[in-house]
Amino acid sequence: MEEIFIPFSIGQTVYFKTDEEQRKHLVTGIIIRKTGIIIEVSDKGLTSEVYDFELTAKENILIKMGIEPSED
Repeated sequence: MEEIFIPFSIGQTVYFKTDEEQRKHLVTGIIIRKTGIIIEVSDKGLTSEVYDFELTAKENILIKMGIEPSED
């Protein structure tokens, strides 16, 4: 059996890496599929199912300020 690493836990606050407003979302579910781990997140009563690589546990202040991070 393959060991699975789940980078987030239910109840954890996360942010979309590309969200310009950096709104907080709450992890409400974890779905394990053959194609990857899908994280269910909720914000103001709306839920979304996204892949784990689309999320981060840290708010990105630069994106919130409209500054593109450098690729260095």
